[in-house]
Amino acid sequence: MRRARPALLLFLFACSSGGGSSGPAGLSREASVPSLDAQQIAALCDWINASVGGYGSIDNCDSGGSRHADSNQQACIGGFGGAQACPSLTVGAIEDCINAIGGDLCKTDTLPVCTALNVCPVADGGAD
Repeated sequence: MRRARPALLLFLFACSSGGGSSGPAGLSREASVPSLDAQQIAALCDWINASVGGYGSIDNCDSGGSRHADSNQQACIGGFGGAQACPSLTVGAIEDCINAIGGDLCKTDTLPVCTALNVCPVADGGAD
């Protein structure tokens, strides 16, 4: 199965930055994902997965196939290891995509706000 990449991710607007406000889990929208510490990544993972139905949730896509949220927090945290390949990826960009999909992981493939999600190798809600 194909992994949808909400997170992280999950990766958006070709790794562009967001506005000046506080983002999910109290993190700065401008913070680059590679600059986050382990506790901040864990909080971001919890926010992402709660936004898409919780760890282990599955969305069946109209076009066929399915997208799966991360099985647990550790799986999500591990997925963020590839964020170094997209150093300008921000918390705000992740937040924008996750908010745009409205909990439907299948939309990460089609919404323009999530385009970079499919380009940057980062956590993805474990979606298969």
